[in-house]
Amino acid sequence: DSDSVQKMLARMQGNVQGAKQAQAVQAPARVEASSQASSQRPAAATEKSLVDSEWESLRETVKSSHSRSETSEAGKDILVKFPWLRPEQTAELLQLMEGSCGSYSTEFLSDLARQLSAKLKSLTSSQLALLLSAFLAWPAEGRLRFGEAARDFVSAVTVDVPSRLMELAPHELNCCLASLVSLGCNDQKFFVAVGRSALARHKTFGPKELTALLTILSEARLVHSDLFTSSASVIATRVRELRAVDILRAAR
Repeated sequence: DSDSVQKMLARMQGNVQGAKQAQAVQAPARVEASSQASSQRPAAATEKSLVDSEWESLRETVKSSHSRSETSEAGKDILVKFPWLRPEQTAELLQLMEGSCGSYSTEFLSDLARQLSAKLKSLTSSQLALLLSAFLAWPAEGRLRFGEAARDFVSAVTVDVPSRLMELAPHELNCCLASLVSLGCNDQKFFVAVGRSALARHKTFGPKELTALLTILSEARLVHSDLFTSSASVIATRVRELRAVDILRAAR
């Protein structure tokens, strides 16, 4: 049901650390891609980055902001410094906003979404997954507010992700999809493309990753018969690796 799906999406926040580890492991293989990405970054981002004291100050400001007046001031600071945040800092900043995301104004959320959109092309696939997974820590109401204020950002992500489908690790793909679903994405063309890509590589997924993928696609109201049938065959051979709740989800 909807509640169990939301709990599953929330648990996927645990993949944040996995995404960080994936970045470290895959870094040598991404040198060329990172070089190309750097050339696409906004000019300001290549000219300056926050010094440690500026970053720590911003972190503390966001962590200690709870009331509307506090988040209003924090929001101004975020938008000024946002262009110079590194990808991992951007993801951490979004996670820090978890407890007070409901206090930020709709105008700020829209401005934040625009700045996030501007960063998309400069991110590696692992960095994109890390950034999107940060939203899974937000309460449902906060994700709903952001999704409504950031429709252009969500649309931009659905345009960007298809070109990355074959390079995203299974847990990274699930993080991206779970985040998009939690932000209200219902772009059927996008999810159909995801289903086709997943079918081509479903044997590279572990049973837990496949179960999560099928649950997310079901939540998006996509039933890809070939993918679901092929995935069931893979899951059946490794069913002992799944918890009872995962088996129930896979059987839905």
